[in-house]
Amino acid sequence: MNWLRKLKGTKRYNSGLEWWLWQRLPVIALVATLLPLAILGLMHVLYDGASSDQTARMLQMASFTCWGVLVFN
Repeated sequence: MNWLRKLKGTKRYNSGLEWWLWQRLPVIALVATLLPLAILGLMHVLYDGASSDQTARMLQMASFTCWGVLVFN
């Protein structure tokens, strides 16, 4: 039995969304990497002057979340 044969009655369609995504994948990956890092950097700039334990904990949790998103990405 030939597993790679074309079945009778099948139609071939033009490529659609998958090729659109493949062409834009580098830009999508770049944005998905830079966006969490930009948010984390902005949080460190805004909350750097405040030296409370709650602020330090929030920044540390934001760092962990950002790195988790980047690894997952």
